[in-house]
Amino acid sequence: MSENGSASGTNDWFSVPTIAAELGLSRQSIYNLIENEELPAFRLGGSYRIRGADFREYLATHKVGRVAGKQGRLKLSVKERLRVLRGEK
Repeated sequence: MSENGSASGTNDWFSVPTIAAELGLSRQSIYNLIENEELPAFRLGGSYRIRGADFREYLATHKVGRVAGKQGRLKLSVKERLRVLRGEK
C-alpha cells in the first residue's frame, strides 16, 4: 500500500524520507537528486512528494547490468523494492 492509502499502485506517492530509507541514502542526497532534476518531484506545501511511477523509472534508468558475484542481478528488483515501500511481504 502506498503512503496515500491506495493499494492499486497507480497513484502512489512517496516522501523524501521514505525514498531515502529505501535507497539507503541521506535525505540530503534525495534533495540533491530533486534539485539536479534527476528525480522528478512535486512540492506540496512545505514538502516534496515523488510519484511511484517516477521513482520506478529512476530506478530502472540507474540499474547496473551486472554486480560482481551476483549473476547479473541487483540485490532487489524494482518490483521487490516497491513491495518493501508499500509494506507488503
